[in-house]
Amino acid sequence: MLFSWPSLLMISTYCIVPLYLCIKLWKNRSEDLFAWTLLATITMVYLTYMYRVGAWAMVPTGYYWRDIVLVALIIVMIKSFFQKKRSLLPGWCNIRNLLALLFVGFVCTTQTMGLYYSYKSAGQVPVGVELDFPLKNGLFYIVQGGNDPLLNHHHEVNAQKYAIDIVQLNPLGLRCNTLHAEELRHYNIFGQTVYSPCNGRIIRLINGHENFAPSVMISDHPAGNYLAIQIDDSDRFVILAHLLKNSFLINENDVVVKGQPLAKVGNSGNTSEPHLHMHVVETLANDLLFDEPGVPMRFNGQFLIRNHVVKR
Repeated sequence: MLFSWPSLLMISTYCIVPLYLCIKLWKNRSEDLFAWTLLATITMVYLTYMYRVGAWAMVPTGYYWRDIVLVALIIVMIKSFFQKKRSLLPGWCNIRNLLALLFVGFVCTTQTMGLYYSYKSAGQVPVGVELDFPLKNGLFYIVQGGNDPLLNHHHEVNAQKYAIDIVQLNPLGLRCNTLHAEELRHYNIFGQTVYSPCNGRIIRLINGHENFAPSVMISDHPAGNYLAIQIDDSDRFVILAHLLKNSFLINENDVVVKGQPLAKVGNSGNTSEPHLHMHVVETLANDLLFDEPGVPMRFNGQFLIRNHVVKR
């Protein structure tokens, strides 16, 4: 099977539904103002919502499809608005239209509230800790990241509340160098060097877990191979996870400096594909992955969230 069911669902959500709504609105020449308003509203709210919360680099069309959809929406809305004079037709207030209004109202209200809380939470991020970005020589995309569960599926885990997951994009905005990635080497980030984001000391290093094929997830060892760095003059600890076995260039208790090569990105642990997981915790605990309070990370003063792209 060329695409799995999750992939087909993602293609439908990010590609087929936006195209369908835009085409319907583009071709709409009805004089029915009620029907046009419902269609225009649900199209605008759905695409605005997806533009904010969607993980666009994970779609086969790539990250830049996000901007193509936004431009298409603007063009279609302008063209559709001016192409026909519309009015409320006699008999518009009927059971069918009222049911349609309830459905559209429910969908739009739910997505609008989601957007509201997402933007509101973005303004409530504590200062946190300033770090260097841990990857170089490429274009990197934040898959998971933010201060709310819509943008960051780590958010409900105490230690990982402000965690980020990073993949690498090619010039076309694709995270893979093939349409149907079946091997780890097909992912741009696999094998990329991870650099120290801070000055500090390696206080934990795990290097015993194998890499697995894409979509093979090992829940017994969520982080796979990982390391933890105690930030200089601080009780805070940076965790870098899903690293490549036997790629470590340092040992426990080593002192490291910003920009120093540490290891390579792998696909070990509970991960569906190669990526770098990163988070910071407030204090040292037996379980740095779950127990302690998470700390926001800033890179050049920026708190990174899903759909941010970092060029290094």
